Amino acid sequence: SSISSNSAGLGGGIANNGTLTVNSSSISGNSAVLGGGIANNGTLTVSNSTISANTAGNNGGGIFNDGNLTVSGSTISGNTASLSGGGIANFGSLNVLSSTIRANTAGNNGGGIYNSTVAGATASVSGSTITANLAKNGAGIYAGGTVTVTSSSITGNSASNNGGGIYDAGVLTVSSTLISANTAGN
Repeated sequence: SSISSNSAGLGGGIANNGTLTVNSSSISGNSAVLGGGIANNGTLTVSNSTISANTAGNNGGGIFNDGNLTVSGSTISGNTASLSGGGIANFGSLNVLSSTIRANTAGNNGGGIYNSTVAGATASVSGSTITANLAKNGAGIYAGGTVTVTSSSITGNSASNNGGGIYDAGVLTVSSTLISANTAGN
C-alpha cells in the first residue's frame, strides 16, 4: 500500500488507536502536529515498509508512539520534526529490529529516535543502523527513560549541541554496537 500527501492534527498518514499491522507499504510526504507519518496510541507493527519525507509540527516526524510499537525490516528516512523525534518519537514501548533510521531531523532532541523521559518510556534497538540524523541533542538517539541498543551501528549523526551518536538522559545499555564518526557542537 501507499499512503502519501495527507495531513492531520494527529497522524498525517495513519492514526491508530487499536491494533494495526503495516506491511510492505510506503508512507511518505504526510504531515501532522504529532506523527507526520503515523501516530500510534494502540498496538502497531510496521514491517518491510518505508516511512519517508513526513513532517511533524511537534514530535515524531516519521512516527509518534504513545502505545506499543514494533518496527521490523523497515526504513525510516528523511522525516522532520520541529521539536523531538525526527524519525521516531517514543512515549510508550518501542522495539526496532533489523531496520534503518537515516537522515531524519529534529529541531530539538533525537534526530533518529527520541525516547521520552516520561515514566514507562522504553526503547529497544537491535540489529539496526542509525545514520546521518540531525538534532540539537542526541542526533542518533536521545535516550530518556530506559533504552537498550544491541548489535547495531550508530554512525555519521550530527548534533549541534550534545550527543552526536547518543545523548543519555535515562537508563542506557549498549552492547556489541558500533558508535563511530558522530559529531557534536559541545
